[in-house]
Amino acid sequence: MSKFTLAETIKELKTSDRKEQVDHATTMLDLFVGGDEVPLSDELIEELVAEGWDRKELISAQKKGFRYNTSRESIVSPSELI
Repeated sequence: MSKFTLAETIKELKTSDRKEQVDHATTMLDLFVGGDEVPLSDELIEELVAEGWDRKELISAQKKGFRYNTSRESIVSPSELI
C-alpha cells in the first residue's frame, strides 16, 4: 500500500506513461475539492430555470453559498476541503 498523498500520487503518475490513471486521479481530486463547481450566479440561475429548475430553490441555495457542479449537473453545498 502506497503512503503517497493524493497530490503526490498525481505528480508521480504524471511523470509516468499512465495517462488513464492520471485522468482518473485528477477527476477524483476535482470531485473532492470542487474543481467542477461554479458559482450559482444570477445568469446561471436564469439558465437553470429555463431548463425547468425551481427559481425559489435556486435563489435559496445561492444565498447559502451553494454551487453548481457542471459535470454532475447538480447543486452542491460549499466545499469543506479547501
